[in-house]
Amino acid sequence: MKRKFLLVLYVACMVYSGSANAATILGFTTAPESGSEFSIENAGGSNRTLDFGSLSVISAIHNGNPISELLDASVIIDSVNIDINTQSLLAMIGGTGFYTYGITSGTLVDGFALSVNNVIVLEADLTLTTLFAFGKAGQISPSLEINLTNVDLNLASLTVSSQNFLSEFSSGLDLVLALNANETSLWAGLNSGNELTGSVGGNATPVPEPFAFFFMGWGALVMYGMKKIGFWVRY
Repeated sequence: MKRKFLLVLYVACMVYSGSANAATILGFTTAPESGSEFSIENAGGSNRTLDFGSLSVISAIHNGNPISELLDASVIIDSVNIDINTQSLLAMIGGTGFYTYGITSGTLVDGFALSVNNVIVLEADLTLTTLFAFGKAGQISPSLEINLTNVDLNLASLTVSSQNFLSEFSSGLDLVLALNANETSLWAGLNSGNELTGSVGGNATPVPEPFAFFFMGWGALVMYGMKKIGFWVRY
């Protein structure tokens, strides 16, 4: 019985988590009209500076409904520092390396922000620890997702639909970022010290509130108990 209950509770939590993240998503990419792509520049010695350039929202979906007010809003991500001495080879495939690099910036206070009509409506602390570089693509994250914490919202200037959308992120954000270099592979460019440029793609989904997991688990327990004592309605 204990194993069955734990299984029901686990499945309920996973279903809730998946549905919450699928229902609310903020997608963004390099702003095409700005001409400002990401850049990685040689900061001297083994240090490289990654600047994310100008980023623009391309999708904001809440429960299947697009939030048009947030389209073309600006996403701001603070620059981070990469130490190429931390390079670690994970694999070689067809002569192409798959490397990781440590990001030494630590936690950037308000390092992630969303701006609508030049008003910051969302800010969160950003912690990046690893750059994954494979060929032209680079994935930034310690485990393919980055949690953005200490979220601060300023929603007074927005419509109700936008307020409801951004309120989903009040407990935190999971952020996925990918870089795509224009001319050379990221790992080769990092080692050469040449400036790298290219496009950024990313999305952010809300971290479910802890109490939501509790109530989902409690609901699973109640349903399981009702089944055991014959409270299911039979047709």
